[in-house]
Amino acid sequence: MTILVQQLRERASRATPGPWELQASNSWRRIGTAGGRFADGDVLAPTTHRGDNHPDLAARQEDLDFIVAADPATVLALLDELDTAIANHENAVAHMQSVCAERDQLKAENAELIGLMRGVVGEFPHRHKGSDGNGPGHGHRVPGVWDSDNGELAGKPCAWCSIWNAAKGIVERHEQAMTKEQP
Repeated sequence: MTILVQQLRERASRATPGPWELQASNSWRRIGTAGGRFADGDVLAPTTHRGDNHPDLAARQEDLDFIVAADPATVLALLDELDTAIANHENAVAHMQSVCAERDQLKAENAELIGLMRGVVGEFPHRHKGSDGNGPGHGHRVPGVWDSDNGELAGKPCAWCSIWNAAKGIVERHEQAMTKEQP
């Protein structure tokens, strides 16, 4: 909060509570509380000095301090801050909407990929016995690792087996999560 806002807030809290209104009758304009909660012209009223009849203003010092503090430059500066805050809020809302749309798109794509993996993993169980760590059609002695008779691939992880095991894991975790969500 700016010092300007703090000062205006302090002075406003000490001033006569509002709302205020311009009151006019008997050729005297004055400022008073709306609805006559207190008295006509209870905020600021014209008056004259008793001794010399010079014009003056009758007001509590706290009200005068607030009126002086709420000059046009101060109000315009506060409105500029408000406009900036509103623009920042609107930008944040637009960004969040964009993020939510992207999240929803990713969720849809994720659901589609899970469905594809479920289909692939579901297609092979009758052809692929057991879950020994090898992908369908592979029979490595060390699950998921190429055998010594496979030349340059010997001892290296088998990409197909890795993908197969990852797909099975994703499908299993998704199914467990779905089971937990159901009452």
